[in-house]
Formats: sequence, structure tokens, C-alpha cells
Amino acid sequence: MLRSTVHIDLNTDYVLNEVTTSIGHPITITRGEVHRDGTLTFIAEVPDSRDEIALQMEESDVVDRVGTIGDNGLLVRKPSSGATPIICKHNGILFGINVFGTKRIIDVLTFSRADIRHMVQEFEELGQVNLGKITQVSNRPAGLSKRQQEIVEKALQEGYYDWPRETDAEELAAEFGITHPTLAEHLRKAEKKLIEQALHTSQGEIFEIPIE
Repeated sequence: MLRSTVHIDLNTDYVLNEVTTSIGHPITITRGEVHRDGTLTFIAEVPDSRDEIALQMEESDVVDRVGTIGDNGLLVRKPSSGATPIICKHNGILFGINVFGTKRIIDVLTFSRADIRHMVQEFEELGQVNLGKITQVSNRPAGLSKRQQEIVEKALQEGYYDWPRETDAEELAAEFGITHPTLAEHLRKAEKKLIEQALHTSQGEIFEIPIE
């Protein structure tokens, strides 16, 4: 699996171009789904001016429906266009799109280099495209080491994270043939990585990768 960042400067006018320019700051699309009827539903995280943005979208001829989510979210349904349908077409998963004016920074997960290459080829029909570094995604969650994953999985299976606990660190350490401090170190490092990944995902964070 590969994670890539793609920068696009669009040559076509879209509703989000005008909206983000008018409010003077970017918004982040964190989810997007293309439907069989040719429409697209996406979630946008809006740091402020959400009600103003919602009103502008409701007044747009190209937006079908607008709803609000929590304090800063918008749910939007509109005819499918732009980058998201291309991502879906080539088996990609969208981590996020940072939108400001005609600029798009797309964070996407793909199965292969061929997938991202085909995406970029179609993105070039939308505007000027620059592909950032492509990084290999670890088969383990949050980049855990093999040992960290083994220990976390065992701790979870044995009830270490249950309340009340069904096992303790000393018993887990004995099962792995290591000392209590060594096991505690593996657990702390693994938990830190997993928590950081969960927080980044929930915030829809965009990781910018320098353009080669």
C-alpha cells in the first residue's frame, strides 16, 4: 500500500474555489463517496465561518443538499466532479483534501504505483499537477514494530485493557520471557503511536510531503 500527496492547481471553476476564496482560508474534505446516480457526498471540516459557507453552498445551483455535523463539519451532496471520482475510480482511499481557491492538496492511499500514476494522468485534465513523495505504508497499524504489535495484540486478547483487568503486566512479561520494565516500554511506545494515529485520523490531518 502506498500513501501519496498530490498538488493540483485547477483550471476549472468549482463551488469550493469561490467559497474558500470569499472566506479567506482553506477547508479540509475528510471523506468523499461517489454514488451510483452520479452524485458525490463529502464531509468538510471548517475551522470557522461554517454557517456562512453552508449558506453559500445552499444558494449554489450545483449543490443538492447541505447539512451540519458537530461544531465545524458540513455534509454536502452535489454532482460528482473534480478529484474525488478519479480517486474512487482507481481504487484509492481519500485521507483528505485541503482546499483553498483553485489549489488542492490531496492525501490518498492506493494499492500500487500504477494506481497513483493513472490518477495523476486524469488529474492533469483538471489542471497543473505535482506529485509529492510516495511512501510505503506499513502492514502494521501506526508503524508498530513486529514486537510491539505482538505484545499489544496479546495484551488485548488477555484482557489487559479490560476493566477490571484480567491480566497484569507481570503475567504478560512472563509469557514473552522478558522483564516487566521491557514489556512496559514496548506497551508505552506502541500506545503512543496508536493514540497519535487515532488523533491525526479524527482531525482529518493533511500531511504535506515536499514536492520532488
